[in-house]
Amino acid sequence: MRKLEKPKIRKTIDTKFIEVQKDEEWFQKKFEKDFYPKNTMVSEWNECHFKDISFEHTNLEGISIIDCIFEHCDFSNIDFGNRSFHRVHFRFCKFMGTEFIKAHFYDCLFEECNLNYSNLVDVKMKVCKFIDSTFLESRFHTNQFTKVEFEHCDFSCLEILETSMAEIDVSTCNLQGLRAQPDSLKKMVISKEQSMDIIHLFELIIR
Repeated sequence: MRKLEKPKIRKTIDTKFIEVQKDEEWFQKKFEKDFYPKNTMVSEWNECHFKDISFEHTNLEGISIIDCIFEHCDFSNIDFGNRSFHRVHFRFCKFMGTEFIKAHFYDCLFEECNLNYSNLVDVKMKVCKFIDSTFLESRFHTNQFTKVEFEHCDFSCLEILETSMAEIDVSTCNLQGLRAQPDSLKKMVISKEQSMDIIHLFELIIR
């Protein structure tokens, strides 16, 4: 499997949102400990670093995100639909109730992120990785996963519909309460111990 590409950030300059609120592109900027302002004009974030930023309930419509790092950021209850993410790393970020509809992710890393109650619909992911992240009562619906990895993730009560998990290794993940169409789980890689967590999906009787 091709290795995940890291964000290509050469340098960043400490910046305040108010200084660039009317700029169309943010390039090599670093923002820290702030609230994302409403009514910004930006359409692209390129080589930027966001740390301890709250985006909750803001509108990020139409923004292209390339070569960026987000640490300890809150994206809860926002709409990430129709966005493209290229070489983006999310660390310790919160996505509770976030809508990912028709979003595209390429070379993206989610590390220790909270994606509980999130909604991933018609999402395309290629060469992406989730580490120690949670998906409590979230939903995967009609997604396309290519070379996507999940390590030590919590899939408790996750719903998977019309999304092929073939050849995706979830053997280190918690699958208790997983809800899914059996066809979606064909050729998914699990451990022997996990088989009891998903056997109810296949309507089998064990004696």
